[in-house]
Amino acid sequence: MRNQIVPAIRVTVDENIENTWFQQDAAAPHYGRNVHYYLNEVFVERWLGRRGSIEWPAQSPDLSSLDYFL
Repeated sequence: MRNQIVPAIRVTVDENIENTWFQQDAAAPHYGRNVHYYLNEVFVERWLGRRGSIEWPAQSPDLSSLDYFL
């Protein structure tokens, strides 16, 4: 995430990361404390996922949660 995902997002949004929301899939390998802390650091109060700033249940059947949240 630190080396590929977030840098790719920064390039895509032209460094306007402060207005970007991130949705995490909450899969077990993606839910470590380091990932959680990193998402809180980069996407302050702007990420959806298990125990994120916006709670989103793991394995949710709704694949387009942003359509309903934003």
